[in-house]
Amino acid sequence: MRRGVGDRQMRLRPFRYADLDAVTPRDDFAREMAALSPYRRLRLVNSFAFTLERGADLAPRTILACGGVRGRRDGTWSMWCYAADLDARGWSMVSHGAEGLCRLALDTLEGRAVEMMCDTAHEGAAAFARRLGFRADAEPPFERAGAVYQVYVRERR
Repeated sequence: MRRGVGDRQMRLRPFRYADLDAVTPRDDFAREMAALSPYRRLRLVNSFAFTLERGADLAPRTILACGGVRGRRDGTWSMWCYAADLDARGWSMVSHGAEGLCRLALDTLEGRAVEMMCDTAHEGAAAFARRLGFRADAEPPFERAGAVYQVYVRERR
């Protein structure tokens, strides 16, 4: 999927391992990634994932975000995102990629549910989850890496 023209053109493409290091992340994403062990970071990149990039055709592109879903042993999937400070158009593209991955995990691979954690300090994170059809889990928020998170769940219909 592509939107825009010239150097403002954004597109989604399949994720590559080096893409994570190419993102200049927003502070909350950087803090969360820094708290991950090398093993957990490796589990992120070994998932179904996409990359959002900006730039003109045949020119160097800027990696703006990466996101994906990874399976768990209990039949649920965990959604992750690592992004720069995006504008509304960028988040629209990320939501398009995330919706496709939710459908893959729930419909094609017959997962029970997809879960995502949202930093409670960012109201936009909860709104993003709700737009994708997630609902707040019954479990109370928890603290990790100096932030408070709420788990959101989207179940198979």
